[in-house]
Amino acid sequence: MVLGSFILLSLGSIFYIYAATHKPSTPILPAPPLKSPIKTEFAIESTISIESIDIPETLAIYTLSPEPLSATQMANIARKLEFSSQPLQLEDANYGTVYYWQQSAKSLRILPKNWLLDYQFPTDETVGGSFPDDETILQVAQLFLETTFLPEGSAVKYKAHNFVRLTPESEIIVPKTEADFVDVKFVEVVSGYPVVNETAQIGTIDIKMAKDKTILSAYLDALPKTLTQKNVKIKSFAELVASLANSKLMSLGEGIDLKSYSAKNIKNVVVDRAKIAYYKAATQDSLLLQPIFVLEGSAQMADGNKTSALLYLPAVKD
Repeated sequence: MVLGSFILLSLGSIFYIYAATHKPSTPILPAPPLKSPIKTEFAIESTISIESIDIPETLAIYTLSPEPLSATQMANIARKLEFSSQPLQLEDANYGTVYYWQQSAKSLRILPKNWLLDYQFPTDETVGGSFPDDETILQVAQLFLETTFLPEGSAVKYKAHNFVRLTPESEIIVPKTEADFVDVKFVEVVSGYPVVNETAQIGTIDIKMAKDKTILSAYLDALPKTLTQKNVKIKSFAELVASLANSKLMSLGEGIDLKSYSAKNIKNVVVDRAKIAYYKAATQDSLLLQPIFVLEGSAQMADGNKTSALLYLPAVKD
């Protein structure tokens, strides 16, 4: 009896020690897959004012639905754009099935797996007359998105617009009176914060409009439905500044291709603005929508010149 009690006591002690030293581990949240062709081998300094950014203690991380755009959703978009024919179905090694409509000069391309929509209505003729006022331009572009192009449940926020002239070589930004069309950019928003991705220079939604308010093209990198959310702690202002070395450089100046650039050409970067955004990875392998800091400032180049710089930094507390 004594021996049995001793054995039970010993087993209980062993179990207690095992339980105390083998507590279930908390799942580690994967960092957002921020990528840059340039390694951060240069100094990053901050002149950001603490009053210029409101950082909450926690924010939600969202899980995105893996479901593609449905056939009904695609058919509705095509119908609203007045396509009456059935689409061609093409197979792409990277994007899966691509649906393509063409009717007269206009075309529509939808990649349902990636929630990408690309509408084109090219014209060889330059429309005469003048542009409406800027407020009307933005209203027309947003109305087109909300009534024709956006999947149900999406919300957008105006980002910027530029007036553009076509040249034999390229498109150049010009004053309004010299432009052939206006390029209006929007971003999707989640919980009041903009959604950004790797295509930092073009935004997630791009609308080109002629002087007579004809939509010449529309590009949309849409956000799948959000399924679940989990609140996580966000870096404080001091932690933001302390972790600047972990930032990823997303763009430099106008027309600089980072893929053909070297970090040795950059002496240092001074960041003077910061805001919170949600990062959507371009790859289907990541179905998380995570908060990041979008940092803006200037880069001091090795040749003595300065140019604008845009960087992304994970916002979740380590």
